[in-house]
Amino acid sequence: MSQSTLFVCALCRFPSGEKERDGVRGGQHLLDQLQAVVDTRADLIQTIELKPVKCIAACDRACVAAFSTAGKQTYIFRDLSPTDSVDDLIRFAEQYRDAEHGRVPHSERPEGLKRSTLAILPPIPIATPALK
Repeated sequence: MSQSTLFVCALCRFPSGEKERDGVRGGQHLLDQLQAVVDTRADLIQTIELKPVKCIAACDRACVAAFSTAGKQTYIFRDLSPTDSVDDLIRFAEQYRDAEHGRVPHSERPEGLKRSTLAILPPIPIATPALK
């Protein structure tokens, strides 16, 4: 089973427009909550790598996160609550991990992510070594 990467923009603001709460940006708050859950679950530790990024260029739709795996579709989600999106993202991570080619039907995605889908990108082909 390949490891998925969950990119989260660490610089995203809180949806209320606040830049920070207690010195922490909304995106970093979301990352911290996700990491706390992943750290307690062996199945997630082995299959999801959390990666903070400095910008996903959707600042007007913060918070933003993206799931990506070689050979699978990439999902980009926007308008995520830094305080209330963790359960939906973890559930989607499980669905994404188990889905062939990363295809998680809209009807099966967590409710909070159905309306937060910004883009679904086709899989990047996996390079195979040339035969000699």
